[in-house]
Amino acid sequence: MNCHVFSLPELSFTGGSSQSIKVRLTTKSGDIFEAAGCTIFFSLIPYSHQYEQPILTKRATSSRGDDGFFYAEMELTSAETVNFHDVYIYQFTVVSENNQIDPNHQGLLRINRNIDPSLIQ
Repeated sequence: MNCHVFSLPELSFTGGSSQSIKVRLTTKSGDIFEAAGCTIFFSLIPYSHQYEQPILTKRATSSRGDDGFFYAEMELTSAETVNFHDVYIYQFTVVSENNQIDPNHQGLLRINRNIDPSLIQ
């Protein structure tokens, strides 16, 4: 029995690199997720500690694409990722104007260890 399905793509990069993450927001059935006027947050938590608090949370932006879908986008800086090296769950949480929360946008993020982080800092 599959108890948890990640709806966002699996991503991978090396710690210490800047990353732009842009994902299409859909409903569980794959239809357009209406995000106009919503506030979107990006959170990151180690997969092995997924029941604890996120290690990073920041605001994301949203825009409507030419295909009619809404996209959530955020930037991770090299300083934010330089000491990360693990498998993580990333999540975009959408908060509507009337404070309804939709955290159903999750994916796996693999960050490889930077072998020389002193060059980044």
